[in-house]
Amino acid sequence: MASGLTERECDVLWWMTVGKQNPEIAAILGISLATVQKHVAHLIPKLKAENRHAATVLALRDMIAGGASFPPTTP
Repeated sequence: MASGLTERECDVLWWMTVGKQNPEIAAILGISLATVQKHVAHLIPKLKAENRHAATVLALRDMIAGGASFPPTTP
């Protein structure tokens, strides 16, 4: 992703785009809820988004345009 997201931030963002909430993302990725929250807190400003919803919309726009590295490499 051109916005400078890490691979793990991309993973978290992917699961956000399919409607998963932080506790579900933590369980899917096998990481703590606090870690997911930190990734979300970092990816929002990297995308220049105002909030979680805006970040998700931007990710979906990029997916449709073919410019994003989705789906994630991890389950």
